[in-house]
Amino acid sequence: GIAGTVGDGLSEVSNYIALWTETVPGEKARRVWQQLRGIHPRVMDRPLFDYETNLTRANLYGLLYRFDVAGRFGDGLARDLKEVYLPMLDRGQTALGEHLGYQSSLCHGLNAYVVHVMARHVAGIALPDSPDGKVVIKPHPETVAWCQARVPWQSGYVQIWWDRKQLMCSLPAGCKGELILPGMPEGVPFEELVVEVL
Repeated sequence: GIAGTVGDGLSEVSNYIALWTETVPGEKARRVWQQLRGIHPRVMDRPLFDYETNLTRANLYGLLYRFDVAGRFGDGLARDLKEVYLPMLDRGQTALGEHLGYQSSLCHGLNAYVVHVMARHVAGIALPDSPDGKVVIKPHPETVAWCQARVPWQSGYVQIWWDRKQLMCSLPAGCKGELILPGMPEGVPFEELVVEVL
């Protein structure tokens, strides 16, 4: 690992941060990720007083970095999200913005970052840095059987939907986009609406 022993609580989070900030060069980053990949996401589900000592070992900070790194490497993000959020929903916490713990909610806003991770790394929506830039949509239909996402942009929404047979995406009027499907050597420019057969 990069710091300490991979899987050792604080070290695990440190490794995620190092990968997230791209401090680790290419092939080494992939090797470290493979080690971390084998560790199941830890979900905080303890009494309130244990949060202080377990904050780095499980829950929001480490999980958010892990989700983003998994999305960047295209490896296991959907599985991680299922392992973490489905039990949370079973406990009756019905919003992704809720904290992962059983009794408390420490930070709705920070944990809601997972919505951005899903829009970026599953739906594949990348908004430009400037209002006149091009929206790039690079969906990942191999990660989930179907997807529906909507992200606010300009005077409307960037939207995408797919199932096993078809993909549709649309942009607000006047915006420019590029669609990059798996296996395509380059993107296809489009405006407003595009429908593709998968």
